[in-house]
Amino acid sequence: MLQFNSSAQENLIFNGDFSLKDSCPNSAGQLSKSIGWFQPNVLINFPNGSSDFFDYCAPFGCGVNVPNNNIGYENGINDSSFVGVTVYSSSGDYREYIECKLIKPMIRNKIYCVSYFVSLAEGSAPSYSTQDLNAISNIDAYVSVDSLLSSTMGFNVIPVLPQIINYNGIITKNIGWFEISDTMISKGGEQFITIGNFAPDSITTVQIFSNPLSFSYYFIDRVEVFLISADGGEDKIICYEGSENDSICIGTDSIDTASYFWYKNGTLIDSLNGVICVSPDLSTTYVLQKRFCGITSLDTVIVNVIPCFVTNDLSIAIFPNPNNGNFSVSYNHPDGELLEFKLINSVGQIIYRNELPNGENQQVHLQLNSISGGCYFAKVISENTVLLNEKIIIVR
Repeated sequence: MLQFNSSAQENLIFNGDFSLKDSCPNSAGQLSKSIGWFQPNVLINFPNGSSDFFDYCAPFGCGVNVPNNNIGYENGINDSSFVGVTVYSSSGDYREYIECKLIKPMIRNKIYCVSYFVSLAEGSAPSYSTQDLNAISNIDAYVSVDSLLSSTMGFNVIPVLPQIINYNGIITKNIGWFEISDTMISKGGEQFITIGNFAPDSITTVQIFSNPLSFSYYFIDRVEVFLISADGGEDKIICYEGSENDSICIGTDSIDTASYFWYKNGTLIDSLNGVICVSPDLSTTYVLQKRFCGITSLDTVIVNVIPCFVTNDLSIAIFPNPNNGNFSVSYNHPDGELLEFKLINSVGQIIYRNELPNGENQQVHLQLNSISGGCYFAKVISENTVLLNEKIIIVR
């Protein structure tokens, strides 16, 4: 049985765990060493900003080590890397942010789930050190079409209204990580995300531990942006060979925090996996129910089952196979209806068709240089009868 699989749904944040780096940090203010990330509010004479990148490979004693550093003690969630920002300062609206570009722009009117984890720097607890850091609630995210990068803003509040809000109140967790998660409907084209506190000190909700003339600092890790909608993938075509009963996989994502329910003919067949493998003998419609970020969505995927080989009375042959898009069709069809040649991709779309002339010992050469490499079905049809249905592989 021939099968075609779908690609996985992706986190729109590249390097969301900050593990990819240009080089190891060796001092504070080196967020840009984590690939893809930067601080948007900077100064001309301080172009890299002051947001921090923490990594296990940092030289001992440089202040940005993992897990022990100048501002606290923490391990990364999935890797020994994370970043940190000052989100409040009672001495005058001092702010640090982190920003990155999404892998691809958001789609208009689609719902997205945005999540990230934060941890109050252990220096925020008076018993940890003489530094009197404080806890806040305003650790939000703003998603935009254009970058917020500015070399004239300085380390000040960025005056925008974030779409992703922390509704959990003041975050005091300083051992381990606290998840902030919210949803948004895209207006279309958003391709940058910025995380930090967008409220001035006057309206920031603060818990002061002891010294009111202090600031708040949080570590940030595991930033994710996912399209919420259930996506079973494109409809599939499989080629069934006699009694052989192979399987094909359907579904496009398996997000840890999502729940998936697959149904066939109204019967639940799987409640654990976002991607499942099925073995239909006949064309079948499968229904996927996905629960993610507090929203339930549905999608269907059809697995079409067709025979791999058809009785061939005209000595039809396709060669070479595999090929590079240049191949020949040979056949013996001296009279009757004209033959039609079709090339069909894995989701059932006809990407090429042409008539084949009648004649004895015919050989027609096709040059399909614009077609991408992959697996296809070649069909030869006469009077609505399929005379040949053969898999061919184009290699680029």
